[in-house]
Amino acid sequence: MPICNDSTEDLNKVKFSLESVALRQFPRILTQFCRDPNHNSYGCVDRNWWHYKIRDFPSIILQQAGLTISVANELSIFESYNLDHLVKSSLLFWNKRVLKFGSFEEYYPWEKGYPPLAFSTLSIMLLLNRINFKKEIILASAEKASRQLLNRFESKAANQQIAGLAALAWINKLYPGLISEKKFKKLAHRSLNLQDEEGWFYEYGGPDLGYLSVTIDCLWDLYDATHDENYLNAAIKGLKFISSIINWSGGGSIGMHNSRNTDYIVPYGISRFLSFEDELSEHSQIIMKKVFKGAEMNSHFFASIDDRYWCHYIGTSLFRSLEFFPRKKYEIKGNVTKKDFQIFKNAGYFWIKRRSSNLLISSNKGGILSSFDGKKKIYDFGWIIKNQNTQLVNHYWSSDWKRNFQNNKYYFQIDIEGNLITHKEIKINPLNHLVLRILSFCFGSLIIKFLKSKFIFKKGQNKNVFSRNIKIFQDKILIKDEIHINTLNILIRAPRSSKRHVASADNFHKEDFASQQILSEKKSLRNSKKCIIETEYYL
Repeated sequence: MPICNDSTEDLNKVKFSLESVALRQFPRILTQFCRDPNHNSYGCVDRNWWHYKIRDFPSIILQQAGLTISVANELSIFESYNLDHLVKSSLLFWNKRVLKFGSFEEYYPWEKGYPPLAFSTLSIMLLLNRINFKKEIILASAEKASRQLLNRFESKAANQQIAGLAALAWINKLYPGLISEKKFKKLAHRSLNLQDEEGWFYEYGGPDLGYLSVTIDCLWDLYDATHDENYLNAAIKGLKFISSIINWSGGGSIGMHNSRNTDYIVPYGISRFLSFEDELSEHSQIIMKKVFKGAEMNSHFFASIDDRYWCHYIGTSLFRSLEFFPRKKYEIKGNVTKKDFQIFKNAGYFWIKRRSSNLLISSNKGGILSSFDGKKKIYDFGWIIKNQNTQLVNHYWSSDWKRNFQNNKYYFQIDIEGNLITHKEIKINPLNHLVLRILSFCFGSLIIKFLKSKFIFKKGQNKNVFSRNIKIFQDKILIKDEIHINTLNILIRAPRSSKRHVASADNFHKEDFASQQILSEKKSLRNSKKCIIETEYYL
């Protein structure tokens, strides 16, 4: 049974919060569109290209906003605008770019990126299904997109792969016979295997609540196109995992504990379960209440989302969710369940309840620790060792971290050991961009693998070992860190910042500038190659 502190809750308040956010963001989304029918870029959503002219190509992934405004156009809360022509122009602009270049660009020209391919194609197909439009006009582009989607597989970012699969399903629904059934089934099997038995999908090696919620959105799109129960069952597993985590966090973002450091959760796929009459409705209600009640407040993560992501899947998900709130009173039935300890072994999450605080330790991120719900602000993201232009960090998701734990009546203890990750900040300049464009023109999508290996998928350095011993008592936390390194120059506490390049990470969060509640700190340098830091936090 799901854990819930309140037995009843009227989710109409949640709906009001989401409506308030949608009303506030709608003009900003429309601002991104080229709205002049006489402009040769009519329907383009990349303002940096058509208006500011600071980009030399339009980011096609932003065309998802066409679906967003189409949904808004049918919601009663919005003013009645004549948006039909703008909606169709966004579709036609996508079609024109695909026909002319056959590539899908997001960050640089001739990119042939998988995310812009998957998400833009999916939104266009969903849009086609909503409006009165001659589907034959888009057929050639649908064929080009489907060939790429059938022959590519994104194993490291499951949300992208599921979005691509959903795009294929909708292409097949709108253009029957265009997709090979045999190839689709094989791809579907591989895609669903990206889900862990705990319910989360692999995002750069681990769970990420933000991207998991995006995946649930796409699983519903798959189910709507195919009516295959396998997709619904996968969405259910994901829903239950998010619900479990949200019960522990109280609705707050787990941010740095996500594998890709996202701070958001999107509502559409979760809202679809509100109409269910069983336990699944409870899970959905819990998430919607805890995460999205008060979404209109400046303290909510929606307030920190930039224009790009409002045109990307976040805006689309929010607007679509408003169509699926049942017209009834919402009650959460069931008893309150209290737990003092819970492990998500595969995710590497250890949840411990102490006094008023729920503590989360991420063993796959070098033992970073945060408190939730308590009055004390406790978060410990480990350390950064700076040596000239090089940084060594521990808060980097890796399955290579070794861990051991014990739980007795006096304290919970976890020991974590692994190798530090080398990180270098890259300075962008005109020469970098020139070289990138030459390489992308010559090698297209092949350059993506190189860039990801350099900025995202890093391995620990064997000679730089980090170990962490955490003891959690009823009234305090003791952390002992040992750092073995060839040269120890500058040692600083790691801020709340992602060293893994993820576009949706590093939105502002109040933890960025909050003071840490450290009771005591003791550093000792045993020799030039070993440093021991003992830290005490008071609960």
